[in-house]
Amino acid sequence: MTISRRNVMRTGLGIGAGILSSSALGKGICPIAAQESTGDGGVSAEGKQLRLLTFTGPGTHPAFTQQILSDWAQAHGATLDTVTVPFGQLPNKIMTTIVAQDSSIDMFYVDSGAFPLVAGGLEPLDPFIERDNPDLSQIGEQLIGLYTKDDQRFSIPHESDTPFLLYRSDLFDSTAEQEAFRAAANRDLAPPTTFDELREVAEFFTRTAGETLNGTPLEDDFYGCALAGRSYISTSRQWEMFLFGYGGEILDEDLHPVFNNQAGLDATSFYTDMAVRWHVTQPSITADGLPEVNVWMNTGRAAMAVCYPSGNPNNPAPGVQFDAVPWYSATEKAWGIAISRFSQNKDIVWEMIKHLSEAETQLRFGEMGAEPTRSDVLSNPELVSKRPLLKALVEVHKRSRPQIQIPEISYIWDLVSQPIGDVIANGMPVQDALDKTVNQVDDLLKNAGYYA
Repeated sequence: MTISRRNVMRTGLGIGAGILSSSALGKGICPIAAQESTGDGGVSAEGKQLRLLTFTGPGTHPAFTQQILSDWAQAHGATLDTVTVPFGQLPNKIMTTIVAQDSSIDMFYVDSGAFPLVAGGLEPLDPFIERDNPDLSQIGEQLIGLYTKDDQRFSIPHESDTPFLLYRSDLFDSTAEQEAFRAAANRDLAPPTTFDELREVAEFFTRTAGETLNGTPLEDDFYGCALAGRSYISTSRQWEMFLFGYGGEILDEDLHPVFNNQAGLDATSFYTDMAVRWHVTQPSITADGLPEVNVWMNTGRAAMAVCYPSGNPNNPAPGVQFDAVPWYSATEKAWGIAISRFSQNKDIVWEMIKHLSEAETQLRFGEMGAEPTRSDVLSNPELVSKRPLLKALVEVHKRSRPQIQIPEISYIWDLVSQPIGDVIANGMPVQDALDKTVNQVDDLLKNAGYYA
């Protein structure tokens, strides 16, 4: 019997492929009933020691979340301790904690992409939400859906992280650059909205050392668009926008990989041609992930980037200014705090999650340099005047696509970044590179039991 995508999204079949086997999950977690919360909403945090499992780098957003939670704990007579691991190790560490039924960890900082893998060890929030009725009207259903399984909600995402197109507003607003572009392209300079425009604008801005940019001679080569090419999930999430823009999909309705079709070929060809044919992206693309793309933008050496908002530069070089626009649709992405089902402090952690979702806290989060999820905060005039790129996220969330809710999705994203490097660094034909990775994804899902 074939398992369709819509059935998997509803039932969460196939748990555990890749890192921890389904048998290990079944024996370690599934039979154990979730611990009951007190349900009175009045549990005191005084004297409590709470522990958060989080990560270090890339970006500063984990520190912002930790600061807000620490301040809440201190205000309520509690303390917050953190257990930190490198970003790439976080899903594994959460899974290890869950399988060990470790009650010393109260909460996890969960990337929406990892949620389907770790959902079995999280506490449902619906009883708390129904009891307290927090205002979630400004957080889109699709964002909350990232942390929903079997009609139960497991987190309220407080940080937006769906990709968009970041650009140097100081260059796009430059009279000299506007006049030069109008003379070359016979149209006004504006952030691109199509693939052809992306290439055209990227070619216009790409210049060698000694040429002039915004009236100043360049000391180093300058690139039209910074892109990630390292085999890593952030590369996949950027490439995915190209795939969707060409009408492609990663998986079909029966969860078979299909990104080696014509749409995948066109999207991957365009992405890699930015480096190998048109030379409009940085030469280190195959070694660069999102943190390195952030550096290229932060140091003022590229005009545009397709990237996560959580990776946007917070400390740009003097004179460098940023804005952002929605581009082709991307898979919705966010971060949220989730309660460990083995925590002894569930009511208190719920109060912290609720605090993160409130408008006043979200405004503070945005002022710190992070990306809130509430639409009213993303549209706040005072905040947008300080951080113009935030206003793009309102439309980004409207255009975004739901995540494929299977536990293996984060491992699929790791795999589908490989063709970029195979083509650019190794000279492999695009079709061959895609076919190779499709076979790997197919094997992954077959071994997980998705196919008859």
